[in-house]
Amino acid sequence: MDGDQVPGHIKSVKRIGISSKWDDNAIELAGEIYRYLCNKGIDVVLEDDIATRIGEKGIRIRRMNVDILICVGGDGTLLRALQKTSSLPEPPAVLGINIGTLGFLTDVPMDRATEVVGGLLKEYEVFERERLSLSIDGYGLPPATNEVVLVTAQPAKMLRYVVYVDGQEMEHLRADGLVIATPTGSTAYSMSAGGPIVDPRVLSMLVVPLAPFKLSARPWVVPMNSKVEVELSVEKEALVVVDGQYTRTLKKGEILSVTRHDKPARFVKVGEVSFYEKVRKELS
Repeated sequence: MDGDQVPGHIKSVKRIGISSKWDDNAIELAGEIYRYLCNKGIDVVLEDDIATRIGEKGIRIRRMNVDILICVGGDGTLLRALQKTSSLPEPPAVLGINIGTLGFLTDVPMDRATEVVGGLLKEYEVFERERLSLSIDGYGLPPATNEVVLVTAQPAKMLRYVVYVDGQEMEHLRADGLVIATPTGSTAYSMSAGGPIVDPRVLSMLVVPLAPFKLSARPWVVPMNSKVEVELSVEKEALVVVDGQYTRTLKKGEILSVTRHDKPARFVKVGEVSFYEKVRKELS
């Protein structure tokens, strides 16, 4: 990833955590990184789910008080780590090791994992990306780094919903669902649904209908400081999915509220690849 949203912050590493996809190749690489860091005298901890697989002790990811959290897997692994560490007083900066799948968030190829990790041991640079704060009738949901998606709980059934921005009605739609995304998430589900690609320096939210039954329905870009609310207008249950990691139901009469989160997602900067270069490379 690039550090082009906010200036980077140079820090020295004190403690590193490791999380991994539940996959043999990923866990093997996580073990290699763990042993490499131990040999370097670094204070390093493993997520408990993978620690048992490599014969070590671990702790729950929600309790990882670390400077850097290394995530071995794909974008989903990294998004899960960001979500589960979001309630920590100071969430760690994450570093994604890509084990072969397409990813905009996982920067480091597996054959360069120890090389890159070794280069961070004296100092590393952190940059931030905006997240979304979510609630349903005041009940807090995990924050979204990519997007929150509203979809029907019944396959092949359409939803009817109303979207409000700062109290003003934006759209009243019949559709398969709705995506509300950050600029970081503009290259994920939102893009697949026809939304624009947004430079992460643009402080905005994307509101993208999913297969709307209305020719005039188009994606919207609204200020990040807006309050977006979604209300179902029929007696159908919908699913609210946060970054593909967390799911909750939404019923008629309940309000899904989306605002800017007060704690941005934090990433370890690796290399100097620009956002535009990454888009060209990954989507060519």
